[in-house]
Amino acid sequence: MSIFKAEQVSVNLDPKFSVLDLNLTVEEKEKILLFGKSGSGKTTILKMFLGFVIPSQGKLFFRDEEINCRNIWDLRSQVSYVSQNNNIGDIPVKEVIDRIMSFKVNRNIQYKHKLNQYLDLFEKPLEILDKEFSDLSGGEQQIINIIISLLLERKIFLLDEITSSLDVELKNKVQRYFIQQEQCTEIIVSHDQSWMEFNNIKTITVDSIWAQKIYH
Repeated sequence: MSIFKAEQVSVNLDPKFSVLDLNLTVEEKEKILLFGKSGSGKTTILKMFLGFVIPSQGKLFFRDEEINCRNIWDLRSQVSYVSQNNNIGDIPVKEVIDRIMSFKVNRNIQYKHKLNQYLDLFEKPLEILDKEFSDLSGGEQQIINIIISLLLERKIFLLDEITSSLDVELKNKVQRYFIQQEQCTEIIVSHDQSWMEFNNIKTITVDSIWAQKIYH
């Protein structure tokens, strides 16, 4: 079964730049790397699948059902999205996590033990939970956002430049963790070629899947 599909999708990114005729299928348990330079439309693809960017033409599907206003909330409840915009605000990390896990869709998840496990796995001390989120370094913010996405216990991940602020050792640990999740479907957005070193990842160059770009 396909998880996401785009059929002949066109979108206007801004008044001067349009992209036409996107065709893309992401199968269940597949690991897809959308690779390309900044501004090539990688993040736009993720936002279209989440319903945050509406295409001007074409169709988008989730689990073989066309994405629309009636099913978009169900879609989002099944997906963990890690944005490249990391800073959540002047709130203690623990409070950020507790608020997210208190949402109705997450209330049945027993997460506190797993939180400690993920902090240990990604080399962060328990004391980080008491810090203001805005006081964390860029790398620390990325790790906390990654941990939150994992606590949600979902099987579909949309990951947007999630290792851009990490040192090499921690970046490799994060990459290996996600690539080894065989039961998960993942779309990874990055301009980092190190993702390509993994055998079970399918790399798609974003410029090659947009049939045409038009600069007005």
